Amino acid sequence: MRALPLLPPSKFKIISINNEDIGAYLINKYSDYFNLDMLLIVKRYQNKGIGRQIVEKIKLLASKENKSLKLSVIKTNPASNFYKHMGFQVAGEKEGSIKFEYAS
Repeated sequence: MRALPLLPPSKFKIISINNEDIGAYLINKYSDYFNLDMLLIVKRYQNKGIGRQIVEKIKLLASKENKSLKLSVIKTNPASNFYKHMGFQVAGEKEGSIKFEYAS
């Protein structure tokens, strides 16, 4: 298993509802694409459309800059179906993960 890159807490965007922090996400912008490095939603707030809203927002940001949006998930992660439903295409598989890409 390879080591995860350091994800500085200061780069995360916090998701809050009614002054309660319920999740976070991290995007890195590169010259030709955005990468959604992490999207976390507290369990009791999952399946309420919050993740969908965040991903739609990020897709729009990438689209405005004419860039694709990429991400990876572990093969056994049920989030794979979520990203497929959100219009992402499988761009490859490597070391137990699935790479997804959304091109507007």
